[in-house]
Amino acid sequence: WRPGTVVTGRIGDLAIRETAFVSFAGPQRRRPALFVRMEVQNLAPKPVWTRLNAEVSTQAGGPFSQRDGCLVQGERLVLAASVPPGKTRLPNALCFDLNLLPGQTTRVDFVQPHSTPPSSPSPGGAREDQWTDAGAYQAADFEAALQTFREYWNEMLASGMALELPEARLNRLYKAVLAQLFINADGDVMPYGSYPSVYEGSLFGLEEGFAMMALASCGFSQDAQRYLNGTYLTPQ
Repeated sequence: WRPGTVVTGRIGDLAIRETAFVSFAGPQRRRPALFVRMEVQNLAPKPVWTRLNAEVSTQAGGPFSQRDGCLVQGERLVLAASVPPGKTRLPNALCFDLNLLPGQTTRVDFVQPHSTPPSSPSPGGAREDQWTDAGAYQAADFEAALQTFREYWNEMLASGMALELPEARLNRLYKAVLAQLFINADGDVMPYGSYPSVYEGSLFGLEEGFAMMALASCGFSQDAQRYLNGTYLTPQ
């Protein structure tokens, strides 16, 4: 029910598993980031060589380049990996050559920062940016981040109404809906639709209240009041 994804598939003799979630790359829940683990297993009875490309696409921010094994855009860290990438002609990608023995599984972990570096100097006069913390993102432990992700969402729903039904999938569905409501919120505002969508940036006056009613009914009255104040009672 937690808002992470696991995708599995197969390409020829290669089994692919991708695990993705948002957690924190720093201590005390600092440096929010997207964590992605790519696992590739060779199912063939002979060695297999393949290449894993992690390609980034954006329409803003200028050209990409590699620096110390990371993908950057100007001074902004875009993507860090747990192992050094190989050479590539793709300017917007990190590429990895994988030589797999029969039955062997290899993995590459990626971290994409979710915070925006400040454009103005800090009070001490020194400019801070994500590249300053690139090493922290590269050194971020996937398993530790996964544990923090699980603990974070357990704590988020701990104060709400507990629902126990005979079908485990319904219990997970209940928690998944609550998690989606919190994800959908933007600060103290509960919009009708998430980004990107045709409803982006719009308030309709009625539909937003359904989410607040659901939260209040499930034991999150303080959060419902917070979203009520921010969405309906604060001049925009």
